[in-house]
Amino acid sequence: MLSFAPMEPRSARAAGRREGPGRGGIRLAGLLGLSVLAAFGGVVGHGFLTWDDPDYVTANPRVLSGPTPEGLAWAARTTDVYNWHPATWLSHMLDVALFGLRPAGHHATSLLLHLGGTLLLYRFLSRTTGAPARSAFAAAFFGAHPLRVESVAWISQRKDVLAFFFLAATLVAYARFAERRSAGRFALALATATLGLLSKPTLVTLPLLLLLLDVWPLARRGSPAGAGERTAIPRLLLEKVPFAAMAAASAALTLWAQRAGGAVKTVESFPLGARIGNALVSCVDYLRDTIWPLGLSPLHPHPGSALVLWKPALAALGLLAATVLLARLRRSRPELLVGWLWYLVALAPMSGIVQVGEQARADRYSYVPSVGLAILVAWGVPAALSRIRAPSDPATGARALRIAGALVVVALVAVSRVQTSYWRDTETLFRRAVELAPENAGAHRILGDHHALSGDLARAEEEFRAALRSRPEDAALLSNLGGVLVRRGEIEEAVEMLRRSIRIDPRSAAARINLGLAYAALGRLQAAEAEFEASLALRPGEASAHYDLGNTLARQGRFSEAAARFRRTIELDPGMTDAYRALAWALLLSGDADGARDAVRAGRERGFEPPRDLLEALSVPR
Repeated sequence: MLSFAPMEPRSARAAGRREGPGRGGIRLAGLLGLSVLAAFGGVVGHGFLTWDDPDYVTANPRVLSGPTPEGLAWAARTTDVYNWHPATWLSHMLDVALFGLRPAGHHATSLLLHLGGTLLLYRFLSRTTGAPARSAFAAAFFGAHPLRVESVAWISQRKDVLAFFFLAATLVAYARFAERRSAGRFALALATATLGLLSKPTLVTLPLLLLLLDVWPLARRGSPAGAGERTAIPRLLLEKVPFAAMAAASAALTLWAQRAGGAVKTVESFPLGARIGNALVSCVDYLRDTIWPLGLSPLHPHPGSALVLWKPALAALGLLAATVLLARLRRSRPELLVGWLWYLVALAPMSGIVQVGEQARADRYSYVPSVGLAILVAWGVPAALSRIRAPSDPATGARALRIAGALVVVALVAVSRVQTSYWRDTETLFRRAVELAPENAGAHRILGDHHALSGDLARAEEEFRAALRSRPEDAALLSNLGGVLVRRGEIEEAVEMLRRSIRIDPRSAAARINLGLAYAALGRLQAAEAEFEASLALRPGEASAHYDLGNTLARQGRFSEAAARFRRTIELDPGMTDAYRALAWALLLSGDADGARDAVRAGRERGFEPPRDLLEALSVPR
């Protein structure tokens, strides 16, 4: 069973690095794999969410085209969804090529990547510590924990499981390099680290994490706990320079992408004091959720300046006390300090000091940091128990620890299965979030978006109004509600909402599009044209804005200009079949019947079936 085990002597750890996993290690790996599959296997029956999945997969024309040369070039340069992660885009493209839009295949890929990363983590710990049972428990505590559900069950978080898979591969490769330095082994570690950064840039702390591993378990510099090869500190630092260079480049590209997309919040919207306070409290909240993972929510609203001062002050004292205590134990128990510092260092990029988005924290942010906590639990709890009361019979004590470890893993699997079930669809997930926090404006907003996409405009309006009760000056919520009101025919109120949204956020392209649609519904075509032009000045690659502008131009009789907009729409989103119909009519009415027929043929290749009146006008057979 997966369990704690007494610490092996130094000679055993050294032997563990030299020998293969053996039958016991293979059995533990099998049990570890079964625990992960039992915890998250239900995701294979889930669907896509309307929360970010359209941006990443289901409505992304580049991804839906598969791994074409044009798509690969786009993945290498795009900053869509406020990040630069070309390996993640490629992963989604490959899934589309293999499974189409059948969600089971996409979920299976994420599950297998998480399983692979967990097994690689076990391999690294077992190889470097010579403690396979304890390593298996640490990997199971990490891999089957309910905090992993968000990363595994949400297809849009493919970047988490993909990045961790490459990180775990880097750890294994780095351990082999530490055993025997060679250019090939170093190049392999650097290559897998680079792929991890290309999957998710939050691995920028990897050079520091590798330095921690040099202390324990690799014992490369004077650690009393191991028998690793000792290496001079300057050489250890020099080894990290290529990793640091890659991390710096990834960080710079990511910050640029997030600033360009407006995801990085200003100090006016999130003051620095509020960010620091939230970071301290969140650091403790992740620890609480690790120990008691019940009531997990997909969305934690940021408290902003409403956070009372005593909470971050108490959190800071607690974190400092834990750090000082573990630092005092560094000679006898270096693994405890390394695990704690891994947690703090790996969490730093997601702490919220640089605030991206509006969440206070997120379960997915605990993914990599939780490795450090797993080490703390697997090595720290037995150490603490042995100091409290040494068993008269060591074999009995070891057996008790094995049973306790197995029970912990079973409990984690059970809670993860329940938490995974909430992720089966958008409605279930965010109804759960609203149950946990009825005033969660973000959850109401996502439910509103979901209902708007599914055509249930009455429920969408209800959710957006519920969200606005908590955040009445939220420009995005006002824009979303305005868009729903346009579709419901409540144009005058929609215009009022959208103008208010633009006053709050003049750079909202979505509000400009919605206001343009409202003006078009009122017959104010020149005002609508101006709004669509303004939205395109903010987001030139927005296919729907080109399409809406084309319709507005066509209504003014400017068919050649309209045709140009429809062509641009098709370039940006070849799957928008309505654009082929609109292009064909615009070309026909501008006198280009041959061009219109070409548009019909191109649309048919994309699955567009032209209406009968268009075919008759072009004398094209049905």
